[in-house]
Amino acid sequence: MSTAKPLDFNNGNETFPYLAPVPLQGGGLAQAWTAAHSTVIPSTSKFIFNDTQHFVKSHQLSLRNTGSKEVTYVLRNRGAATANTFDEGSRVPAYAPELVQKYADINFSKSQVTVPAGGEAAISFSVTPPHELVATRVPVYSGYIVLDSESGDKLSIPYMGVGAK
Repeated sequence: MSTAKPLDFNNGNETFPYLAPVPLQGGGLAQAWTAAHSTVIPSTSKFIFNDTQHFVKSHQLSLRNTGSKEVTYVLRNRGAATANTFDEGSRVPAYAPELVQKYADINFSKSQVTVPAGGEAAISFSVTPPHELVATRVPVYSGYIVLDSESGDKLSIPYMGVGAK
């Protein structure tokens, strides 16, 4: 899943300039060749931040390099659209959730990480959910922890949380 390519949201008629929510697309479009040739393996395939009552703010990611060369990654957050799963004033889920461009903030312990050949490296990060979410609409926010290497290889690990209890 970490080698999949996240895609922009498409409603069937047009593509929008923001990522589709993780619950809609999972890790993204599978990249078979990249998956078969990737030498760096993340310790997890996803991060779940939970809801506001059980929110998990701090997380750890380990990377294992099975290859013969060290790999350096630059870390970044790539937020996906937040889905308001209930219409305003409704007590039942929306047929088509409203998507808004509100994203979580991710604060990494370091901006890049080098994974030695045959070795491991770890980073930690903390999460701040998007601001101004309306809990009664049960917003689901999501995105990807993206690791870009100097050679052009890219890993992305999906994450998700709920802005209500």
